[in-house]
Amino acid sequence: MIKNIKTKIKIALINLSLVLISILVSLLVCEYIIRIVVPQNLSGTWIISTDKGLLVNKSSGSSRHQDGKHIVIYNFYEPHLRDTPLNESSIKILVVGDSFTFGYLLDKKDTFVYHLQEYADKEFGREKFCFLNAGTGGWGTADYVAFIEDFGEIIKPRIVLVIINRSDMERSMERKLFTLTSKTKLDLRRNILKSSYLKKLTNSIPGYQWLLEHSHLVQLLRNRYVYLMQNEKGINMQTKITNGSSRDQLDLSRRDTIILGQALFTRLKKWCDTHKVNLYITTTGWFPLEDANNTTDPTRLFMSTAQQFFTSINVPFYDISPTIIEVKKKTQNKYILPDGHPNEEGNRLIAEKIWQYFFKQLGSTGGV
Repeated sequence: MIKNIKTKIKIALINLSLVLISILVSLLVCEYIIRIVVPQNLSGTWIISTDKGLLVNKSSGSSRHQDGKHIVIYNFYEPHLRDTPLNESSIKILVVGDSFTFGYLLDKKDTFVYHLQEYADKEFGREKFCFLNAGTGGWGTADYVAFIEDFGEIIKPRIVLVIINRSDMERSMERKLFTLTSKTKLDLRRNILKSSYLKKLTNSIPGYQWLLEHSHLVQLLRNRYVYLMQNEKGINMQTKITNGSSRDQLDLSRRDTIILGQALFTRLKKWCDTHKVNLYITTTGWFPLEDANNTTDPTRLFMSTAQQFFTSINVPFYDISPTIIEVKKKTQNKYILPDGHPNEEGNRLIAEKIWQYFFKQLGSTGGV
């Protein structure tokens, strides 16, 4: 009896081992075929969601980002900053914006935030100022306002430098981190968004990050899932737009865009005043002239009144777009990556133009 049980267990273990070996061999064969036939860009993941549903960079470790032969490594520090840890002995300048500010597909030393640090070191001496890069891919105005409210007291910046880009208001409307509570007043309600359970689950799996950066099979499965989710989102959005009542809602959203933008920046100004932080606002300069009269683009709608609005709330603002466009129109491709993000030269150009504005602001406050 006991002998029969042992025999059955032995056979079961052998069968299980054969199944596991078969699965492993199959996965290795698939990995090899994908590497040869459809090699993937082996990029890790660095965007996570907070308990309030705010998408942020992770706060530690590094991530690999690949686009063909172009490979960079991003490093992260508390709280959700790229490249630079907090330096309590320096005057901290928190820079917020989207992937342009983050430095998409660029090494640390090629980002315009790093170049701004170089300018400051040269002008004021090393470590007097510390530029902290909180830029995050896909952010809009609502995201960086929420980030400052959630993490500003931890960072304790003396200066907040906002870099507006061309999709800031559109993303703010889509994400709905904040919604207007009145059509006439600049009052906002902060909403707690649901985070993706699947994303949290996969990110918590030991070795998942390593697999993304080393396995073409895992990367292919991940990319396929992301593609399907984005395609479904696009179909749902198109359905809403083609629906009559949804079109009315869309028009209403366009009318509310300027109010939403003003409410967000008024809220940010209030936070800065309360915490005795200087607020400066500029742009990436990547606002094409051909879009200047686009009255349906949310960010353009807000930007059409930005100068007057920021003056009214006593916030220094300067749009570097005219000076950037003047340079870019001569040799457009010199400054951009294939997907339209600014490359190394583009980031040097942005840093140069921002510094010409920003240094005047530092000078006007006596170096803060």
